[in-house]
Amino acid sequence: MRPNVRATADPVRDAARLVAAVVCAASAGIHAGLVIPHFDESTILGILFVVDAALLGVAALAINDRRRGSRDVALVAAVLASTALAYVLSQTTGLPGLTTEAEPVDGLGMFTTLAELRTERP
Repeated sequence: MRPNVRATADPVRDAARLVAAVVCAASAGIHAGLVIPHFDESTILGILFVVDAALLGVAALAINDRRRGSRDVALVAAVLASTALAYVLSQTTGLPGLTTEAEPVDGLGMFTTLAELRTERP
């Protein structure tokens, strides 16, 4: 017999997971929308955007599943932290081996990165 998941639900943790899922899904959509311009800049950079969008999409689905354990939450946190770090590097020093100069800071990128960092550990 399967235990009643609702009876053991933690509303605060559920809300945090929902927020993290929304942030992951939004970030996945944003990164997917930026694939083509980044392929124009560099094939490797375009591939990295495809991979990041896919990982963020999977993270959005995984984090919202109550049955997921702390290891899965840690993996989602790692995806969000890596995405945020890549953005910060792209805005400050450029991405080592991919770009030689920093990109201009943009509002959407900054907002998304702050959201990723804020929800890094639901």
